[in-house]
Amino acid sequence: MGIIPNKVQEQLAFFNMHAPLWVANATSIGLTTGQATIFASKAADAQASWEAQQSQISKARSATIEAQAMIGDARATCAALIAIIKGFAENSANPATVYSMAEIPAPAAPSPVGPPGTPYEPRVELLQTGAIVISWKCTNPSNGGGTIYEVTRRLGGSGPYTMIGGTGVRSFTDDSIPAGSGSVYYQVTGVRSTQRGNTATFTVQFGVDGPGLTVSDVSAGPVKLAA
Repeated sequence: MGIIPNKVQEQLAFFNMHAPLWVANATSIGLTTGQATIFASKAADAQASWEAQQSQISKARSATIEAQAMIGDARATCAALIAIIKGFAENSANPATVYSMAEIPAPAAPSPVGPPGTPYEPRVELLQTGAIVISWKCTNPSNGGGTIYEVTRRLGGSGPYTMIGGTGVRSFTDDSIPAGSGSVYYQVTGVRSTQRGNTATFTVQFGVDGPGLTVSDVSAGPVKLAA
């Protein structure tokens, strides 16, 4: 380990402590008075330079904080004025002229929202009451909120589907399944306003390969979950 510390502040403290000591005892410790005096001068210059540096760092930090605050204030004011300009433009006879004079872009026309997605990857849970909860995944357009899922049901492999309800979430509880049902088919369709997504058909089978139930996606083919 060296005698002179590695950290700047510790080095300065070392210099400031030893410089006057070495000047006072120069000839007694093998130095000339000139050598000790030069070192003392350099130590003082180093201390002064470091203090000036710290002062500049402090000023720069304060200036940065002040600049950020002023830029933020200007941005907030600018945003408020843009909002006023937009409101004025939309209520004017020629909005495009207002936007052009202000040299800000006119709002882009909203893109049409696509239809709801197709439900997939069904899951099923059997409740103690005998009801089942069927759930699914569905990828809808990012700006297409408000999707409702219509659920229809068919008991057995043939016959018409009957509407049994709707849900605003990706699951539905069916508590009206007749006792002794073997296979139950569900059709789930996402609906938003006048748009309808593709219908998915899920099959729930009771007592397949032992107690319990399984669910499969008819359109996808393979069984997704065994419960």
